[in-house]
Amino acid sequence: MTLPTTLSDSKQAIMQWAAQAEENGLLTTTDIAAIDVIAEQTPAALFDSSNRPLVVAFFGGTGVGKSTLLNRLAGDTIARTGVERPTSREITLYLHDSIEVNHLPTEFPVDKINTVSHHDDNNRHTLWIDMPDFDSAETANRDLVNDWLPHIDLLVYVVSPERYKDDQGWRLLLQHGFRHAWIFVMNHWDRGIEAQREDFTALLKRAGLQQPLLFCTDSSGAAPTGGVDEFAALKTSVQSLADSNTIDQLEARGISIRAHELQTQVSTLLAQLDNPDGLKGLSSEWNTEWQRVAEQITASVAWKIPLIAQPFEASRVSWFRSALGALSGRRHDTDRTPGNIQSIGDVAAVDHTPDRAVTTNAYRPTSPGTTVELLDADALTAINDARQFAVLQAPVHNLPPPLIAKAIEREETRQSNNTIAALNAPINQALQQSLQSPGNAFQRFLHRVFGVLAGLLPVLAMCWAGYRIVMAFYEGGSQPGAYLGGAFAINSLLLIALAWALPFFLQQKVRPSLAKAAERGLKLGLQKTLEGIRSGMTPVWDSVEQTTTNTRTEGQNLIDNLIADTTETADQRQQPKDPALAQVLLNQSD
Repeated sequence: MTLPTTLSDSKQAIMQWAAQAEENGLLTTTDIAAIDVIAEQTPAALFDSSNRPLVVAFFGGTGVGKSTLLNRLAGDTIARTGVERPTSREITLYLHDSIEVNHLPTEFPVDKINTVSHHDDNNRHTLWIDMPDFDSAETANRDLVNDWLPHIDLLVYVVSPERYKDDQGWRLLLQHGFRHAWIFVMNHWDRGIEAQREDFTALLKRAGLQQPLLFCTDSSGAAPTGGVDEFAALKTSVQSLADSNTIDQLEARGISIRAHELQTQVSTLLAQLDNPDGLKGLSSEWNTEWQRVAEQITASVAWKIPLIAQPFEASRVSWFRSALGALSGRRHDTDRTPGNIQSIGDVAAVDHTPDRAVTTNAYRPTSPGTTVELLDADALTAINDARQFAVLQAPVHNLPPPLIAKAIEREETRQSNNTIAALNAPINQALQQSLQSPGNAFQRFLHRVFGVLAGLLPVLAMCWAGYRIVMAFYEGGSQPGAYLGGAFAINSLLLIALAWALPFFLQQKVRPSLAKAAERGLKLGLQKTLEGIRSGMTPVWDSVEQTTTNTRTEGQNLIDNLIADTTETADQRQQPKDPALAQVLLNQSD
């Protein structure tokens, strides 16, 4: 990962990280918005030269006289005042002609910016801005104020004796106070009293300013009764702050604060992702739920298994029916042994009684290559509902549901097992394997032995009878009494028949049942399918854990490697090197 070299680079890298985390389901658009709202711009972004001016803005509510103060500063009417701007969205920039604003943000409405140049060397290093009324009913005014705030070093907060406790002003002061330097002006002082000044000073101290700079000015420019207009002192205080050292400190402080806000926000999000017990709890709860669902599915298809299995046994035609068929000219397969079954569909060729056909037709394969369907759409729905259960229970374990949902979706896509055909594939495979090896090994061994004996013993009996017949003919030439009689023929036939019938009978008795083999295969395949669904969630948990770990690691690296300018501590931000700054900076805890 390439480390950022500027605050903007850091913000961009963090936003890319957050967008990827949102795509993975770890963060929400609200989380990203909380990062995006943190401004990475500083006043220096407005200028090409590092030797930039101090950016100062008159800030306050409607009718407090901000534009009048700027006009007094310029000695001319450069900003609209009074009835001309109760809802004006115009910003007035008052700057020395040696200063050039090179990079206005693209979102700033250039047609609403009034730029006025001057030749006053006393204000050479200061860029004055008359801001719109932040408390205007025009939402565009508030948006414009918020857009400009990151580009301002010093806010001159202007109030009137009647409105110095304005709620909107205080909310904005407390929200943005730590990011800027502040000077306060109580304008229209000709209508104020000393108690109001003292009360306002006390409010500012409670807000975090130890020695706030508060100036009382008369919008008319005349000295108020019983006092002195402090506008000149205001100008002098601002000009004293407009030296390169103070500007550099304010710029460094602004970068540090913005980086700290990014670090804090990302750290908060990372803390939300640090929840290993939540994942363990969710997986455990899901396993319990899946056990219940698996038992339910098993019970719901139990009645199908005998109906699917029975046709395999019926596919075997008895030797008696085979013989009758041969005599009548009809062909019957003598025995569809497991070795003769090429596919489950082979059993479809057998004749069944009408009653049996009605009973089993729905589950009997109808053509070669056709597979059985033990699990149907209802089972697939139950399985999907069980997976969805993990998503629904994620919030209970402080896990983001989209994270679980996306991990399940990826695993389903990888395994391609979210169809009825895919669910029944392991069942059909187990069925085929079971039909290839019906019964147990000893039963199959006896079946083969008696089959061999059923063929061998009659042959041996016939050989013995033949030998006796040949010998009798041979001896009959000299001894006529040696010829065999009818009793021998009957006994020989009985012996041959017995030599065949006994092993054949025993072979039929020990013949493995294809129906039982099919039932065993179906049950084993069902068990494997359900176990596969359960074990298929293991990659989901692993994926969630890996995604979370990677996201946390990348996020931590980003905030650990913010640019060197951001290493200023909270104490250093609150206690700047220049003592003059202590009066204009809020003392806020980290």
